[in-house]
Amino acid sequence: MYTHTIAGPSSSATPTFARKVFDSIHAMRERRKQRTAIRELRSLDNHTLKDIGLHRTEVTSVICADPAGRRRHHVRD
Repeated sequence: MYTHTIAGPSSSATPTFARKVFDSIHAMRERRKQRTAIRELRSLDNHTLKDIGLHRTEVTSVICADPAGRRRHHVRD
C-alpha cells in the first residue's frame, strides 16, 4: 500500500516545484491568519484595546511586524 505525506521544509538548496507550492500555501495561510487577527482587534473598542496594552494605531504593526524587532516601552499611569 502506498501512502504519501506532505513534509515540511526540505533541506535541499534548490527549491522544487512542490516546495514552492508548499511555501505559497503556507504564506497564504499566514496572511489569512493575520487579516483575521487584524479584523478582530479592530473590532474592539478603544478601552478594551488599552486594557490589553494597545492603541488602535498599533494593531497592524503588532500583527504584521517581526516580534523580535518590536520594542514596547510601557509607561505606568
